[in-house]
Amino acid sequence: MSGWGRKAKGKRQMGKGGFKELSVWQNGKDLAVYVYRIKITTI
Repeated sequence: MSGWGRKAKGKRQMGKGGFKELSVWQNGKDLAVYVYRIKITTI
């Protein structure tokens, strides 16, 4: 077999929450919501 279907060594797999568990994702989402709220209150 040429490696298909095998897990690569040293690779991390995400938990059940996936990318939404990442603090970078959470901070980016919080920033987007903050900017959106500022934008709609200044219109």
